[in-house]
Amino acid sequence: MHEMLNAAVPRNLRVRGSLQIAGSRVPIGVFGIGLAALLIGGIAVVAGADPPSTIQRMTLLTAAVIGVREARWWGYASGAFAGSVLRHLLRRRQIELMPVEISLPPEVVQIAAPRVRWRSQVE
Repeated sequence: MHEMLNAAVPRNLRVRGSLQIAGSRVPIGVFGIGLAALLIGGIAVVAGADPPSTIQRMTLLTAAVIGVREARWWGYASGAFAGSVLRHLLRRRQIELMPVEISLPPEVVQIAAPRVRWRSQVE
């Protein structure tokens, strides 16, 4: 390939698929979540579930899933953030350090009283 046709792709370039429905673009993931909720809700209604409560529950569940999928916390995608929290919760607990008390006889301890600088200057 000719070197003039090559271009460096930016690192932060994100190509996300989308559909155009009624003049507006909808991400494919969100469309898939909505389609799956519609399918599951339809199967539940055909199986004998109460339609108004099924519609309400599926709407709330769909909104929650889309919200979690599209949310960002401190610059991290929701999946990366959830993984970080999960790793934190599952890690082994750190050992707590207990203070160690050592008693030495007075003749071993040779601590000179710290000399305060401003007193030596005044005297």
